[in-house]
Order: sequence, then structure tokens, then C-alpha cells
Amino acid sequence: MIQYHSQNFFQTAAELLDQESESLARLIGRDIRECWIAIDSDGSWFNDEPAVLLFDDLQLEIAVYQIGLLSITWNSIDLGQSPNWLGCWEQIDGLRWQRATQPEFQHAIGKSIHSLLIASDDTGVAGIQVAHDGGFLSIFNALDELGVADGELEASQYVLHPLKD
Repeated sequence: MIQYHSQNFFQTAAELLDQESESLARLIGRDIRECWIAIDSDGSWFNDEPAVLLFDDLQLEIAVYQIGLLSITWNSIDLGQSPNWLGCWEQIDGLRWQRATQPEFQHAIGKSIHSLLIASDDTGVAGIQVAHDGGFLSIFNALDELGVADGELEASQYVLHPLKD
């Protein structure tokens, strides 16, 4: 593993909510300032690395591993270093952090967060749905890599869990 990012995997929504509800709740009312992702040498999103949401004074890092595991970490990724959160990407040339240009991320930048829901399915924790001024940003497990959508996660596919009070 690399020194600049330690994973904090959750397998169940209950486990994630027990440990992270208070921290995630502090994001409500805050604006997403930037979104960062890893890209490879041809400029494609390398979605095996975390997505990083930047706020004025902190960063939320969301990653997945295998099916049913979601990692939430805070302020542990140095965006000035090469991405390699699992410590096994040395063979990939040109891997670097970049501001996300995908429309799903772009629609969330500068928007204030209204609520967050944790998504789960039969395999475990599946993702996070962020409601903001302009709609939604959903970051989820897309079969062992990050997926992103600018809409709500489908209630027919996921159980959506509110943060604990």
C-alpha cells in the first residue's frame, strides 16, 4: 500500500453509517468546489482510483474495491503525487490526478449539498448519492470500478439509507 492514502472499506451500509454519518452530515450545506479523478496517458478516466470531492477545507475520497466494498476517506490523498492507492499501478504510464471533466462531475461543481444517501444492494455497500442544488451526483460500484451518474440511483436496484442523526 502507498503511504499517502489508507483505505477505509465498508461492506455494509450499517457499518458505514455508524462510522461516517457524522462526518458526512458536515458536508450538508457546503459547496463542492472541485472533483478530481485519475486519468491515464491517453486522457481516459482510470476509474480504479478514488474520486475526490474538494470542499473549502477538506476532501472526501470515494473508492470501490471488488463488488460490495466502498471506501470513504478524508484528506488522505495527495493530489500532487501519482495515483496508486492500491500500490499496484506502477506499470501504468502517465497515471495522474486531474480535475474531472465528465458532465456528471461538472454539474455538481459549485453546488451546495442538500442531502446524502448511502446505497446498498445484495452484495454490500454500493455507493453514495449526493443531492445538490442542480440535481444529483451518484458515485457507485460499477463492477469493481467507480461509476458516476448525474441522476438518482434507481430504487429498484438499491436500498437507499439516510445518514444517522
